[in-house]
Amino acid sequence: MNRLLVLLLGGLAGAYAAKERCGKCSAKFRLLGECPVCERHVCSSCGSKVRPIRSHKIDISYFEGTCCSDHYAEWNEEMELCRKAAMNASYVEVYPKNYRGRVPEPQVGVVIETEAPVKDRDAAELRLKYLAALEGAEHITEFECIRHTAQDGNYKYATWTAVGVI
Repeated sequence: MNRLLVLLLGGLAGAYAAKERCGKCSAKFRLLGECPVCERHVCSSCGSKVRPIRSHKIDISYFEGTCCSDHYAEWNEEMELCRKAAMNASYVEVYPKNYRGRVPEPQVGVVIETEAPVKDRDAAELRLKYLAALEGAEHITEFECIRHTAQDGNYKYATWTAVGVI
């Protein structure tokens, strides 16, 4: 058992001691940062720190790491568009699939769906509104929330995805 522990710790120490080279300046460094745009490993002097972004109760970006200086402006521009879409998501009108009133024609004619199930039905709707606002749509028609059942050990719970036409 002790021999296995020494091998494991030795492997971890070796992995930590191994230095990588920056994809831009070729300097050796320990902690890797990978640019979300070009996926090149960059050191802290060649890039800027990027953190996950949450705006108006919506997770815009889950990425955390280092963005290279060549693509930092592009990344910030894209995240600013996402922030604006998050702000406009609350203004997107939703028409359920079984709505019998007057429904506007779809603007784009594309079916959109939330990518991952969430535990709250309202969060699934908000995420779909965000995706619609990101595409510049003002309304969603044929809206539907789909219930899924997930399990964690013996505990079963509902998760939701949302689907609609923009």
